[in-house]
Amino acid sequence: MLLSYSVTGGQTWNGISQVTTAYDGGYSAIWMPSATGEYIVKAAWAGNVTVQGATAFADLAVVPYDAKNVFSVISNSTISALSFNSDSKELDFTVTGASGTYGYIDVFIAKTLIPNVDNAKV
Repeated sequence: MLLSYSVTGGQTWNGISQVTTAYDGGYSAIWMPSATGEYIVKAAWAGNVTVQGATAFADLAVVPYDAKNVFSVISNSTISALSFNSDSKELDFTVTGASGTYGYIDVFIAKTLIPNVDNAKV
């Protein structure tokens, strides 16, 4: 799998890593974005003589807080307006996608901001 990211809405791509898939098709890589902002992450496989190639995309948004990157929001839909209110401890963002489709979103917040997950609200 060739992993890459774009900060230009998919017009240009920067390489992250090339990884080998496991027997079940799973793969992983570690990548720390060098700046906050909104990214598109792409995983592409060219295919071979027996299996057709495939490409998958995910949106990733990273916001700083207290000079650290402590949030990440990953989705196969479009993420925008990501912000954190330090007074109310609220993470706010908008997710949009094509009508009639299904999406997912993964939100990661540092334990230093919400040490007790019983206080977290979705």
